[in-house]
Amino acid sequence: MIKICLDSGHYGKYNQSPCNKKYYESEIVWNLHLFLKSELEKRGIQVITTRLKLENDLSLEARGKHSDNCNLFLSLHTNASSNTSANYSLACCMIDDKTTNIDNISVDLGKKLADKVTEIMTGKINAGKVYRRKSSGNTDYYGVLRGAKKVGTPAILLEHGFHTNIDNVNFLMDVSNLQKIAIAEAEIIAEYFGVVEKSEYDINGDGQVTSADALEILKKVVGK
Repeated sequence: MIKICLDSGHYGKYNQSPCNKKYYESEIVWNLHLFLKSELEKRGIQVITTRLKLENDLSLEARGKHSDNCNLFLSLHTNASSNTSANYSLACCMIDDKTTNIDNISVDLGKKLADKVTEIMTGKINAGKVYRRKSSGNTDYYGVLRGAKKVGTPAILLEHGFHTNIDNVNFLMDVSNLQKIAIAEAEIIAEYFGVVEKSEYDINGDGQVTSADALEILKKVVGK
């Protein structure tokens, strides 16, 4: 069975948007990771998470290491930029490593996810970006990726647009849009690992879910 470790990028109330004071990155990606967990499980994929509650915290590397024996570690975020018109999704992927292929999986799957999220949020095709950053110690800059690397798990830190872009903020604050993203991401991950089933909520296979439907889904997921 395919096993995925989902990481809701931040805990508590973290990274308030300058565009809308009701928006916190931590809360948006918490809801998104609940939707995605549900969508992956409907496709027969086992899912574990790095925190049981939004208020829980865990060190960066510990979160990555939590993915031991998983096929993928996926950390969910929204980005920030001084350029308020920045409007794309970014997959922060593992640095090049000739001793393993997990970095190749990270980049390949990361690009697919970043492209699809960008398409959903902006309508632009193949416009997602991949970013690989080394630390001064010639390891992965991002702690969660370093942690995952230590247990041999392909890892991606996925930025879903920018919470410094008002259009992105408005889009992500609509829970039906979070559900659309979750359905699309689950389908990409399932296809990548050879699992093919549609969401029971995505009747037409087009990722269309109403806001009311998404709220009801979220209530059910939280109640589990």
